[in-house]
Amino acid sequence: MSKSFDFVKQRYGEADWAQAVEVDAMDIFSKTIPAGLIDFKKGVFRVEHDDRKYDVHVHFDPDADFDYYTTEASANDSTLVFAMELYKKIVAKVITLQTCYKPYEHGNFEEVYWTIGNFVYLGETCEPQGKPWLTYRMTVLLPLKMEVK
Repeated sequence: MSKSFDFVKQRYGEADWAQAVEVDAMDIFSKTIPAGLIDFKKGVFRVEHDDRKYDVHVHFDPDADFDYYTTEASANDSTLVFAMELYKKIVAKVITLQTCYKPYEHGNFEEVYWTIGNFVYLGETCEPQGKPWLTYRMTVLLPLKMEVK
């Protein structure tokens, strides 16, 4: 296991970690981001957000010293298509700056440097009230390190 897994496990809390799986973030990002939007060799792309333009740099390192993690979860029937949707939501949050490390939340910056670890997928059975088909809870977490200039 990489530091990605250990970082999330330490901060997330109680869960059935024996069922957790580490997933290669580079693989998910390359399958999720439309072709031509990012040059993965350079890891840089341009984003417009709140009438400002940012250069966003992405670096993958599952053993980095992370600042925080972002997460998405859903209750479903355990079909893996739901996991892919969660991965897509997290990728969108990262590249459109919808997630931010607290010290940089209201900063004035033009470049964002993300160091991204591996995704951690956590699946757990659950017993929802009134919806017997939603018997599985998927949680996807992505450890991040954010720097700005």
